[in-house]
Amino acid sequence: KDALAKLNVEHDRVENNYTISDSYAESTLNTGLCMVAPSICVYGDRDELVLMISFVYVGDELLNANRVIVRAGDNKYTYNQDAFSAIGRDVCKINTGKLKWVEGFVTRAEDFDIELLRDALSSQEAIFRFSGYQNYDYVLTQQNRQAITDVLNAYNLMCSVSPDVLRKALA
Repeated sequence: KDALAKLNVEHDRVENNYTISDSYAESTLNTGLCMVAPSICVYGDRDELVLMISFVYVGDELLNANRVIVRAGDNKYTYNQDAFSAIGRDVCKINTGKLKWVEGFVTRAEDFDIELLRDALSSQEAIFRFSGYQNYDYVLTQQNRQAITDVLNAYNLMCSVSPDVLRKALA
């Protein structure tokens, strides 16, 4: 329960699913900043635990990105379009009233993706390049690092407990 205390836990009572995320993602989107936003999905009827990662570009230009390239220290990771389970593009009004382009890329995390997040957290600088008509480089901020750390810590703990213990922690 302590690992979940600083995270947002949403419960879908119809499907008995949970989505767990950091409040950083919502507040950051409202201010018009890019982000890397992991979230945890718990599918209650199957006792399935899944880590999802959203890479989100927010900016003045439509990139029509189809790749995300990550440089974390000496390591380079590339996500091509087919690596994403969902890609979305839309215009969003941020809290200043200004309209911004938002392009989001979602992938279901496997070991490769979790290693990328760990590399990004441990490197001096992590750069996420949204690549399309144009490129935009997002440098991981300290606040975003903390949000990723909080979600990863919760995910690691949730993976280490039995389904019964997990249900009790979520209740």
